[in-house]
Amino acid sequence: TNSAEMVISWPDGQWRDLLVSTAPIRDPEGAITGAVGVFQDITELEQAKRDLQRRTAQLETVRQVGLHLSAELELGALLRTIVVQAVALLHVDGCVLYLFRPEQDLLEAVVAIGDSSGPAGRLVHRGEGVPGVAWETGQPSRMTEGTDLPAGAAQLVGSSGAAAAAVPVRWGDEFLGVIAVSRKAAMPVADADVEALELGAAQVAIAIRNARVVAQEAEQRRRAEALTQATAVLASTLDLEELLRYLLSAAMEAIPSADRGAVLLLDKAGERLVARTQVGYASLRVGESMVARDEQPLLWATLEGQSVLVPDVDAGDSVFVPLAREVRSPQSSVIAPLRYRGGPIGVVVLTNFTRKSAFGRQDLELLSAFADQAAVAVENARLYEDAQGKAVLEERQRLARALHDSVTQSLYSLTLFTQTAQRRAGAGDMERVQENLRQISETAAQSLLTEQPGNAVAKEAIRLASQIRREVPAGAKLDPLTGRGPLAA
Repeated sequence: TNSAEMVISWPDGQWRDLLVSTAPIRDPEGAITGAVGVFQDITELEQAKRDLQRRTAQLETVRQVGLHLSAELELGALLRTIVVQAVALLHVDGCVLYLFRPEQDLLEAVVAIGDSSGPAGRLVHRGEGVPGVAWETGQPSRMTEGTDLPAGAAQLVGSSGAAAAAVPVRWGDEFLGVIAVSRKAAMPVADADVEALELGAAQVAIAIRNARVVAQEAEQRRRAEALTQATAVLASTLDLEELLRYLLSAAMEAIPSADRGAVLLLDKAGERLVARTQVGYASLRVGESMVARDEQPLLWATLEGQSVLVPDVDAGDSVFVPLAREVRSPQSSVIAPLRYRGGPIGVVVLTNFTRKSAFGRQDLELLSAFADQAAVAVENARLYEDAQGKAVLEERQRLARALHDSVTQSLYSLTLFTQTAQRRAGAGDMERVQENLRQISETAAQSLLTEQPGNAVAKEAIRLASQIRREVPAGAKLDPLTGRGPLAA
C-alpha cells in the first residue's frame, strides 16, 4: 500500500488537500492485474496542522520580540525588529509601521521593509489607502486586487503588490499608529494573518509605551537635577547681576528648546520692566531696554498672574510682542513671573525663533518652578544690595561726623595753646612761650596730615607761630593782646 498527499483545484476554484492511498490487485498467482485507490479529503486536518504551525511560529515570534522588549530600550531598534519579524512570520513582501503625529493629524512612516524604494517618511491622511482606512475605522483593513480602495493604495504599505492589510496600533484608548503589510501575489491576507498582525501591533504599543515611560523618567530626572543645580547656584551668590545670569543660564540649559532668553525686573516706581540680563538677542540692551505698561500687555499680565505658553506667536489671538527688533521673528515663547510673597518682581522670557510649539506643558511647569525659586534669591539679593547701599551711606555720614569732630577738636586745641602763649608772653616767660608755639605748629601739622576741612586755618597758625619764633629773641616780652613784640622800654 502506498500513500501520498496532493493538492488539487476543485471545480468551484477552491484548493483541497487529499490523501491518496493505492494498493495493487493481484491474481492467485500474485500477478498485478489492477489497482485500487482511495481518495480522502484531509483539507480540514491539514488546515488545522497549518494553523498549529502558524500559531507556534507566532508564539515563538512573540517570545523573541518579548526578549527584545526587555533587553532593548532604544525605540527605533525595537520597532524595526518587530517589523522584520512580521515580514518573516506572515511571508509578506512589504511591511510599514506608521506612527500618529497628533500635531499634524497625520500618519508618518517610520519603519519600512519591502521591495519598493521605501516609503519611510511618507505621510498618510485619514482615510487614505489601507493604513488610512484602518486609522479612520479603528478596525483591521484589507484589500486585494480589484477592490474599490484608491489606486496605488498598496504602495502605501511598501510594495506594489496586489494584496494588503493594516491594523491600528493602540494603547488602551490612545491611537498610536498603524502597521501594514502587502503581498505581490493576489493571495488575500487571511484572518489568521490579521490576527498575527494584531499581535505585532500590540507589541509595537508595548514598545512605544515602555519607551515613553523610560523617556519620561529620564526627563523627570534631568529636570530634577537641573532644579537642584539651580538651587545650589542661586544660593551661591548675593550679587544681583551675577544671580540673574545664573538664573537665565540654568533655565535655558534645562529647557533646550529656548534659543533666546531674558530676565526683566520691575523698576522701583513699578512702571517699567527693565532688561537686566539676556542671552541670544542682538538688539536687547541690558539696563537700557525697558518695557512700559502699554507696550507689552502679555508681560504685564504674566507679571500679575500665572505662567503663559505661547505656541504660535503669529496666531491671530496671540498678544505676544517681541522684546526687541531682530532679523528673524520669534515663533513660540514661554513666560513665567517672578513673584515674592504675592508681590511682582519681574518676568523670565524664553523664546524659540525657529519652531512653533517648541515648548510644552512640562517646559512651562519647569520654568515656573525655576521662577519660584529664583524669586526668593532675587529678593534676597535686592535686599542685600539695598543693605550695602545703606551701609555705605551710614559710613560716609560717620566719617563726615568724625571729620567734623576732628576739625573742631584741632581748632579748640590751637585756641588754648594761643591763649596760654599770650598769658606767658605778658609775664615775660619767653621760654615757655616758645614751647606753646611748638605745640601750635605740631597740632596744625597733624590737622594738615588728615586733609580735613579747616586746613587753611592750620596753615595760617603754622605760619604765624614760625614768624613769631623768628622775630622775637629769647627773653623779650610780647604784647599780650597781639602776641607780637618786643614791647618798647
